Amino acid sequence: NILSKVDIKFSILLPLIKQTIKKLENNKAKDVQTGPAKRNDMIIIQKHLNSILNKDIKDIYKKISNHIIKTHE
Repeated sequence: NILSKVDIKFSILLPLIKQTIKKLENNKAKDVQTGPAKRNDMIIIQKHLNSILNKDIKDIYKKISNHIIKTHE
């Protein structure tokens, strides 16, 4: 739904999804985690939060990011 609102086809994400699944075949999710939450990059996380207009999505992003940060402490 998010992508369709900005006229981006879901298929653009397929290479990323396939690569992620391939990594998970032989590794634990925690071991292949990447991104600003794993790095505890609060500047990027705040920029992401500022760009999310939907409250429910923003809340989900916060919860997931906080969980990742705590997992990698």
